[in-house]
Amino acid sequence: MIYRRLAPALLATALLMGCASSSKLSQKSEEKLAGGDAWKAWQLATRALDKEPGNPRARSAATAAGASIALDWQRRIRALAETDSMKAAAEVLELTAFREDAARYATIPVGAGWPAEEQSLRQMAARFHYGLARAIRDMVARIRVTNAALNTVALSGGCFQNKLLLEELVRLLKADGLSCLFHAKVPSNDGGLALGQAAIAAARHIEVARASCA
Repeated sequence: MIYRRLAPALLATALLMGCASSSKLSQKSEEKLAGGDAWKAWQLATRALDKEPGNPRARSAATAAGASIALDWQRRIRALAETDSMKAAAEVLELTAFREDAARYATIPVGAGWPAEEQSLRQMAARFHYGLARAIRDMVARIRVTNAALNTVALSGGCFQNKLLLEELVRLLKADGLSCLFHAKVPSNDGGLALGQAAIAAARHIEVARASCA
């Protein structure tokens, strides 16, 4: 009986505490953004929205923090594009993923001209990937001129961690009638190299142990 009488008051108190908590987080978010820490501001604002999705101050704080993050990201992408279009394109994808994930909290503005810039960077990256795949295919074709028995190609090395490059090259080589071997369980970069070195060391250790027991 006592619990039933107190329940409405307890619920009201909990709601008030929740509102105060989200408002405080929103205030801290605004302070962090004013101090130049957009990521911390974003984290605080989204925490506030997790507590109280309808809090307009938290929504405004999240939008402002997200806009600041996106603007900084765009500056970084433009700077990268002048020297490394591949890295710039990768950052474009990261920014896109951030905006998509952020959509449940706020719509992150990027400016009217950004879609055209993004498209241009993606096209540059695609041309590089497809051009490199064709160049490797042509190299394999030249090798086959002097080695007609060649029918299998092993694709290994860090560059083949790039999914787009690997898939396009496999498609081209298969179209030329070649079988392709590529990594499935072991990394194609230094991780695979380290595993191979460990396997060789283990084999040598076993040989030494057997010799000492003979």
